[in-house]
Amino acid sequence: MKLIVRWLLLAAALLLVAYLYPGVTVTSFGAAMIAALVLGLLNTVVRPLLVLLTLPVTLLTLGLFLFVINALMFWAAASVLDSFHVASFTAALIGSLLYSLCGMVIDVAVERRALGEHLLHRREAGDRACSEGSHGPGRDRVDPDLLLAEVPGEVLHARVEGRLGDAHHVVVRHGALAAQVRHRHDRAA
Repeated sequence: MKLIVRWLLLAAALLLVAYLYPGVTVTSFGAAMIAALVLGLLNTVVRPLLVLLTLPVTLLTLGLFLFVINALMFWAAASVLDSFHVASFTAALIGSLLYSLCGMVIDVAVERRALGEHLLHRREAGDRACSEGSHGPGRDRVDPDLLLAEVPGEVLHARVEGRLGDAHHVVVRHGALAAQVRHRHDRAA
């Protein structure tokens, strides 16, 4: 699912590049989807070979030659497709820079969403484990890695270190900072 969403967003990014820069032309959203697929294939198959073959030049230019390789991939995709056109190598260079920036933003957004879903799932599992631990026979089976506490804008990870009577000894971590908390479960059902 994440791959399909990323592909659709990259196709929209290609349309945005065509809108922002007149040297790049895409005829339709369907053409942008095909162009994004071809660009992805070229970047997966051909680009690593070019990077390896041009490694000495890339090292001499302190990595700047990678921009040329990206422009070549952009230009190659345009030369294969009729519905995707790049006016010149300079247009391919500028278009590939804009497309790469859009791709980075898309990657961050897709990964952040996936991380948010993962943390929500862990929090729900932690809430279930905590409620089972405080109100029933599964009281000693609280999973120590599932407790999460949320502070606006931050996530604190809490780990149950041990149980003393009806209280849990919890260590809360945020980066290098740690605090010990004694958490007493409410016995009322």
